[in-house]
Parts: sequence; C-alpha cells; structure tokens
Amino acid sequence: MQKKIRKGFTLIETVIVLGISALILIFLVFAVAMFPQSNIKEKAFWRCFDEQWNSAIQMAKDNGQITTVSFWSNSDEVVFSQYRNNGLHYKRVQLPDGLRPVEFREIKINEKGFVKPQTLNWYSQNRHCKIHQKFQLGWGIYYCEDDK
Repeated sequence: MQKKIRKGFTLIETVIVLGISALILIFLVFAVAMFPQSNIKEKAFWRCFDEQWNSAIQMAKDNGQITTVSFWSNSDEVVFSQYRNNGLHYKRVQLPDGLRPVEFREIKINEKGFVKPQTLNWYSQNRHCKIHQKFQLGWGIYYCEDDK
C-alpha cells in the first residue's frame, strides 16, 4: 500500500492559523486606538516650533533684523515674520487640534537674538492642562511647564 503525500494544510490547521492571526489583529487595532494620537501631534508641533524658533533667532542675529512671532488664540498657526530684502517674509507653524494659546501675544526677537522675559499660556484640550511657555532674557531661550 502506498502512503498518500500531503501537499498542503488541513482545514483545521488553516482555521487555527486564521484564528490566531485575527486575535493578533484585533489586539493591535485596540492598542492603536487606545494610544493617544493627539500627544504625538503636540510633540511634533513643539519640535517644529523649536526648530523654527532657533532658526528665527539665528536669522535675526545674522540679518540684524527684528523678528516677530505672533500667537493668536483664534488661529491655527504661529506666524514668524521678518523684514528681509525690502520685503516681509513669513514662516508658519501649524497648531495641532486641541492646542491653543490662551491670549493673543506678539513676541519680538531683537536684532541680537534677545527676547524680553515673558510667559505665554497655552491650553491643551487633549491633556486637559495649561502649559506655561516661559521666555528668558538670554539668547531667546524658552521652556515649557505643565500645570499637572
């Protein structure tokens, strides 16, 4: 008698593999849904703001021009503006949903890169807290504190 040679999976083996795959997929979908995407967007905003802030400080020093940073509570962006070559140039940083400055504020970076000491208050709806962005007198240094 000849033995039959199997060339594939049995139905039971296939159902078991599909069941395990479905459980892993369901677990991953719920894990991603539970992870707060808003925190990632806020962190990306702060990285982008920091990069643009440092660039604005350097350009103010290099060009000897005042740079104005405008924060509006009813806008969805922070605007960096500077006069260069007889024209006004803008750079914009998009605000993530749920993060807004509490009040309107314009911060001036002088031609040497200095900033007047002041505090800008933000509110994060996603984390349900206030963020205090404190600008120091030094070379345009700032840091953020949460109310939590």
